[in-house]
Amino acid sequence: MKKLVVSAIALSALAGAYFVRGDRREAPAAAPRVEAPARATCAFSAGDRLAYTLRLKQSTALDLTSAFPGASGSAARLDLDAHGELVMETIANEKDHALVALSFPAMSAIDARSGAPIAIGDVATPMLARVSRSCAFVALGHRRDADPTGARTQQSLARSLEIVLPDDPAQISYERAQRDATGTFTARYGRTRVDGRDRLERRMLGYDRLFAFPEALHAKAATPHARATIALGDGPWIASLEESVTAAFLSDRGPAGSMTVRKELHAIATPAPLGPIDVAAYVFDDLLDAEPVATPAPLPAELAALDAPHAIAKYEELLPTKLSGPGEAIAFLSKYLAAHPEAVARVVDELRGGRFTAERRAPVFAALALSDTREARDALIAIARAPQRGFDALDRSRALAAMAAIPTATPEVTRSLVSLSQSGARGSQAEIATSATFALGAWGARQGAAHPELAAEVRGELTTRLGSDKGKALADVLTATANMGDPALLPKLEPHIKSGDPATRARAASALRNMPARSIEIEVRDWLRTETDRDVRRSLASAAQASAMKSGGPSEILVAAASAALPDETDAVTRASLVRLLGPAARTNAAARDALYAAIGAERDPETLRLLGRYVSATSAM
Repeated sequence: MKKLVVSAIALSALAGAYFVRGDRREAPAAAPRVEAPARATCAFSAGDRLAYTLRLKQSTALDLTSAFPGASGSAARLDLDAHGELVMETIANEKDHALVALSFPAMSAIDARSGAPIAIGDVATPMLARVSRSCAFVALGHRRDADPTGARTQQSLARSLEIVLPDDPAQISYERAQRDATGTFTARYGRTRVDGRDRLERRMLGYDRLFAFPEALHAKAATPHARATIALGDGPWIASLEESVTAAFLSDRGPAGSMTVRKELHAIATPAPLGPIDVAAYVFDDLLDAEPVATPAPLPAELAALDAPHAIAKYEELLPTKLSGPGEAIAFLSKYLAAHPEAVARVVDELRGGRFTAERRAPVFAALALSDTREARDALIAIARAPQRGFDALDRSRALAAMAAIPTATPEVTRSLVSLSQSGARGSQAEIATSATFALGAWGARQGAAHPELAAEVRGELTTRLGSDKGKALADVLTATANMGDPALLPKLEPHIKSGDPATRARAASALRNMPARSIEIEVRDWLRTETDRDVRRSLASAAQASAMKSGGPSEILVAAASAALPDETDAVTRASLVRLLGPAARTNAAARDALYAAIGAERDPETLRLLGRYVSATSAM
């Protein structure tokens, strides 16, 4: 069988996906994820345990033959039959909630077709959950550490689910939309009463996700079905889950295959000794490692041999639908123009003549910049510098943004950006000045230590304007300062940090976001202690988090500052930024870990709970 690598985020709570490498079938690297809505009195004692006996049967059929024509055997099937136990143990009991750990001490699976054993993952890793009076079960997530070989990166699962179960079962109807950078999942929960027994049902409404395959594939769920039922009585609780989905994969070139997943889960649990929990349900999620996308290959000889008109037509052919980005088209055109700089004039003529629609014009400017030729650089400068036939103010702004991405540093670009950033404050010229100012900061950041003379020229321009500009011009230069991220500009920010105008302070706070964490740690610490405006605190916390991420993690001073600010912070958005700042350090920094663990008991915002679940494991909690 020809080697095939498929990678995807699994179909969330809808369906667990598996991937195939060569002839070896693998189960998800992550342990199953449990979510359970319920209602409780919280009359738990530390050490209370509840064990569920589980059986999970799943069939996954994957067919990507049409996505990889010429690859034999790209259709795969996996039948899973898993048996095991889920244990919920109370680890702490507080006034209005309890903390419980979920773990899988015994779980095994076989390929139902071949009888071969299948590894489930490190199923002993606990998860952490909060049981409260109003929404009795909020699953925070679990963490899986890298394996000893370093072959897998650290991953974490984290979603929050809050379902309030009113006294009247007919009242409940809860819709959850899980959104991230790659897709949307929507489900509806409903509680009914059948023959005197409570039943909680979940019905899948829609699923749409973009997957990271070797080429961009988009999966659209078709004819989905999902239903979870929990029957409660005097005896053992019996829960069942039935799910099925067929996802059709589409590429830029049309249909590319499909995946069908069918799942059944059955569980039996005895309610004692956890006390009077009214309803409990759970759904498994799976997570797969995403394979890195390969570096684009050099331009094939047959494409390099195209003349300019056919190359432009090829660019348009490669442009995507709304299902994926323009990266492939930009890569092709930039490589072609690098090999054929004489074709730049033809591309500019096509732009001037209005050949490309709005969504097709912007990628052309990016391709011109990335071709890194003198002809393309001169063309971009000419378009940005002055109004001309066929290019409006938006095109000039596109050219300015593209200039900041030109790989080769040249004084001509610096001088053009400086000149245009000072070009006036009325009408379209004001828009051009704003775009040029933003691009100037980004251009200065790209020079850095490699071209200190150009970086110094940009720094000098921003220094002057930080001391003189007012109003909209000052707002623009503060954004440019953020783009550059030069700590040498920090002293020039002090008057704006202390401004009586909250909007100015907020922009000054944002200007710190790309500076090294150690250069801003004292400023952030002292500012967090005294700032009272909500929007300014949001900007400051967000900037500190971004700085820490770019610096490889927060410094000890930033950890202490965020830890001190988190307990008393009343704004959920600011708390989320503080959690993101502390989270990456929690694995090795006890102070960060303690601050996150302490936040769990007081946190009520679902999004912040989800973030906490990324970084706090029950192992560390216990």
